[in-house]
Amino acid sequence: MSLVTIVFIILLLILNACLIGLIIYFWKNLSVIKAENKTLKDNQWEIKQEFEKNKLIEIERIKQTWDAQKQNEIANIVAQTRQDTSNRSRAALKGRIGEQMAPLMTEFYSKYELSDARFIGEPIDYIIFKNLSKYKSERENKIPPDQRSQIEIIIADVKTGKAYLSQEQRRIRDAILCKRVNWDIIRLTIPDD
Repeated sequence: MSLVTIVFIILLLILNACLIGLIIYFWKNLSVIKAENKTLKDNQWEIKQEFEKNKLIEIERIKQTWDAQKQNEIANIVAQTRQDTSNRSRAALKGRIGEQMAPLMTEFYSKYELSDARFIGEPIDYIIFKNLSKYKSERENKIPPDQRSQIEIIIADVKTGKAYLSQEQRRIRDAILCKRVNWDIIRLTIPDD
C-alpha cells in the first residue's frame, strides 16, 4: 500500500471517528433537548393553567364587585324611592287634611264666611257663595232687595306646600276667567204614583 492510501485511510478513520463522536454528542444532546422541550411544554401548560385559573378568579372578583356595586345602587334607589313615596304620600295627606280644614284657617275665614263655603273635593275643593249668609240675614231682617249684599260665586282650590293646579283645575280656572260659565235649571219629570 502506498503512503497516500494509508494517510487517506487514516484520515477516513479519523473523519469517521469524528462523525461518530458528533452523532453521539448530538444524540446525547437531543435527549437533553427533548427533555428540556418537554419541561418547557409542561411549564408552559402549567403557566397556561395558572393563567386560566387566575383569569377565572379575577373575573369572579370583578363580577362580585360589580354585583355588590349594583346591589348597593339598587338599594340606594329603592331607599330613595321609598323616601320620595313616603314624602309624597305625607304631602298628599297633608293636602287632603288642609282641604277639609281650610275653613278653620285664618287664610280662609279672613276672606269668607264658613257658612258660605261648600266642600266639593274633586275637581275643585270649594264653591263659595260669598255673602249668601249675609243675604239671608238681610232678607230675614226685611232689608229691601236693592240694598241687600250681592252674592258672588267663587270657585276655590286649597293648596299646601309646593302643590300646583292640576291640568283639569287649570282648564276650569281658564273657563271661569273666559266667562264660560252658565246657569241651568234641570227639570226632572217624575211620574205620579
